[in-house]
Amino acid sequence: MEGLLAKIVENKKVELREERLKLPLKEMKSRLCDIEPPRDFYASVTPTDDKPLRLIAEIKKSSPLKGLLVEDLKVDDLAKIYEEAGASAISVLTERRFFSGDPGYIKKVKGVTRLPVLRKDFLIDEYQIYEA
Repeated sequence: MEGLLAKIVENKKVELREERLKLPLKEMKSRLCDIEPPRDFYASVTPTDDKPLRLIAEIKKSSPLKGLLVEDLKVDDLAKIYEEAGASAISVLTERRFFSGDPGYIKKVKGVTRLPVLRKDFLIDEYQIYEA
């Protein structure tokens, strides 16, 4: 597993260098005024008397250890199903190479649900926080 994690981190460094060339951090930060405010993740997953059980549903296409989990992943449809089923929040795998994710999944999920969305990736740089 340690070798796999090192490969993922090295790949992420290369990916980030490419992303920064396409969209520099300064430009990304300037776009933040055009987005909706963050949804309250903490409140959504904190148990209350009327709702003591909270569930974070996950959207994941594949795993390096298990292989392909969902052949034809329809992120927006799955997000709606999770919300209708009572999920408190949605975790979205965005790591491309090893988990077949995409940072664009975040926008898709937020576009079809009111639930808070958690980006699940290997975050090694502030750039990724702004990207999320």
